[in-house]
Amino acid sequence: MREVITMLEKYYTPDQLEELRQRKEAVGDERIQQVQQEWPELIVQVQAEMKNGTDPASDEVQLLAKRWLGLINEFTGGNPKIAQSLNRMYQQEPTLQQQANFDPRLMEYVSKMLAASK
Repeated sequence: MREVITMLEKYYTPDQLEELRQRKEAVGDERIQQVQQEWPELIVQVQAEMKNGTDPASDEVQLLAKRWLGLINEFTGGNPKIAQSLNRMYQQEPTLQQQANFDPRLMEYVSKMLAASK
């Protein structure tokens, strides 16, 4: 548990950590558990589209991008600085990438998917 806290402190400012704590209270444990189940399902769907060679800007993938951004926005409360810290943490922590079932190709595909959604 301490290593998780140390990792969070490495990427988030004290103000951001406090904001995330408040978000956790506002969202509640039930929704947090739902989201923890939604992420792996969404990642599998994105991986399938990537393996099929689907254009990241396609309508199908853009629906996935909306869900992806929605889950991130729910976590960050719409704070772009927290979103940047989250992104940096996932890019720089191989353990998180493995836990989330991310590989460099998937991260590149997700980047293209999200860029096309803007």
